[in-house]
Amino acid sequence: MKWSKQLYSVLILSFIFVLSIHSTSSVFLENENLNDQVRTMDTIFIDEIFVQSSVNETTAYGPPMTIDVRWGWTGNLTFIYWDITKDEGIPGANVTCFLLGVSILDYFDLGNGTYLVEVNTTHLWTQPTRYYLFANFNKTGFEYQEIVTAITVFPVPTHLVVFSPEVNLY
Repeated sequence: MKWSKQLYSVLILSFIFVLSIHSTSSVFLENENLNDQVRTMDTIFIDEIFVQSSVNETTAYGPPMTIDVRWGWTGNLTFIYWDITKDEGIPGANVTCFLLGVSILDYFDLGNGTYLVEVNTTHLWTQPTRYYLFANFNKTGFEYQEIVTAITVFPVPTHLVVFSPEVNLY
């Protein structure tokens, strides 16, 4: 077989989204044995395409690698999910936080890629003990990021005062 007309092929790469397709002229295939042109299919022209062959490069910033707190501390940790390509924050990301392997932490999207995570240490043991907080950031079209912050919880310093009256009534 040989082509009687010029053949155009379309290579479709990963992540190509076709927004509109219009059918136009026909392609004919010539059969050497029959010398007839047989209509085989319509060609298509793609008017508009969006190609995304990779995700935007990102980074994430957070509190120091290790923070030390006393048992009973309730506070906020601030994280920033940053688009390196555009040099701006990434709002609206999916955020998951794990402490002791359980997703128990609340977070708030403050806008411009800044996220506030609430931590309450009254649910943790004190001996002192180091816990690891995993904050994961994900959004379609952007790299996934994870930040790990170690939180060392110390017991609250206390002392015991024993008081005994001078007069013993027994």
